[in-house]
Amino acid sequence: MNFTVDCNPQYNSVKFRIRAIGTRGVTTIPLTVNIAITSRNFNSGFAALNNWGNDTSVTKFLPMTNDWDLYVGALTSLDGASLAIKALQNGNVGIGTATPKEKLSVNGKIRAHEVKVETANWPDYVFQPGYDLLPLLEIEKQVKATGHLPDMPSAREVENNGLELGEMNKLLLKKIEELTLHLIELKKENNLQQQQLEQVNKNYKVILKVNGKH
Repeated sequence: MNFTVDCNPQYNSVKFRIRAIGTRGVTTIPLTVNIAITSRNFNSGFAALNNWGNDTSVTKFLPMTNDWDLYVGALTSLDGASLAIKALQNGNVGIGTATPKEKLSVNGKIRAHEVKVETANWPDYVFQPGYDLLPLLEIEKQVKATGHLPDMPSAREVENNGLELGEMNKLLLKKIEELTLHLIELKKENNLQQQQLEQVNKNYKVILKVNGKH
């Protein structure tokens, strides 16, 4: 047999159906699953839902609230449940938070084997001819004035807004490449000074020889 309850009279369609497994009859929803809905008189207004088995389609949950958000919680006591996952109608999903402002907001730690961040404008342009490399003295001046490297966010900004992994990786690579250019320039200056020092030493020996001193 089939047992049907229209739980949303606003629309002229079946919203809730229980069908005995193995029965025959005219139906447009051939279920082959067992579903258990339990009410424990919780003060929270959440309902417990359990289903198992196989079906020809995925299980669908249709929110009946005006905000059209989907809530998934975990039972903590007879007085209520704690929010575990919330999916907003705009596509944002929150885990451990009821106000996700991004496509996925997690209030807690995340563990993963790999995280791939897609980004553009990778700072290889630092090595291109004509790049305006900031002199070390100017960097020192800005560090003394701001307390952090140029182009990098301050500690307060990170504390208040967090940091974007893709953008931060680009900034860090940019600083590494700029530092590499400074090291190359310093190495050239050091080699030039070494050559000049060797030439001075040679000239000094020549002068000593001319003056008859050894």
